[in-house]
Amino acid sequence: MALQGANSEGVKVKGLILINPWNPLGDIYSPGELQEYLEFAKRHELHVMVDEVYMLSVFEDSVGYRSVLGLERLPDPQRTHVMWATSKDFGMSGLRFGTLYTENRDVATAVASLCRYHGLSGLVQYQMAQLLQDHDWINQVYLPENHARLKAAHTYVSGELRALGIPFLSRGAGFFIWVDLRKYLPKLTFEEEMLLWRKFLDNKVLLSAGKVFECKEPGWFRLVFSDKAHRLRLGMQRVRQVLEGQSQKAEDPSSYQTQEPRGQHR
Repeated sequence: MALQGANSEGVKVKGLILINPWNPLGDIYSPGELQEYLEFAKRHELHVMVDEVYMLSVFEDSVGYRSVLGLERLPDPQRTHVMWATSKDFGMSGLRFGTLYTENRDVATAVASLCRYHGLSGLVQYQMAQLLQDHDWINQVYLPENHARLKAAHTYVSGELRALGIPFLSRGAGFFIWVDLRKYLPKLTFEEEMLLWRKFLDNKVLLSAGKVFECKEPGWFRLVFSDKAHRLRLGMQRVRQVLEGQSQKAEDPSSYQTQEPRGQHR
């Protein structure tokens, strides 16, 4: 329907962007869903850009994540492109290191032409090559430890949210929990959402307001939990203090329906 709507307005859609796992929800596309999207894109001659920047940060074994490159076949390999970076999975955002996998020579050539202005230093390239070649350390040491820490942090924050009676969504992937704070807004407006966001900020805790992710309804916030235990404890104490000082809405929160953001963000 979105494609038809764009076409009816004279907008030429050239591609489809998928973020897997999602940000801010942490949802995962199943192999079947990925296959359906790729088949749809092939029928309409669309390029598909799959952003897998959180693919190594799936900390729940039951989630069953699979990369698009792990599918048995790609319906249109020439129009399927995959991105990944060390910024999330390895916490190295400052190095600005990323990868693009494509079988399309024209796309590869076009991207390579930008490297003159956005290239990495030789030192960074060498260090990253050494890191990524150490498969034993990554698979047997780093990833198990990282997943265990993410799971422990997620368990702690989830428990604190339940103790506060705050509804939330969380899917076992990524660094974030989608938190429902609608009952703390005197009025369900994005202006009130920003006022609550500002109260958090004034108390030295930074959440991301749902409006940033084009959430259809005000009152949802993204809470990032990938931090050390003592910082999480301090952060949740500050969250509790803000909410205890915030007058709750009179409406019954059980009447609310879960709202999800329309856009996907890194």
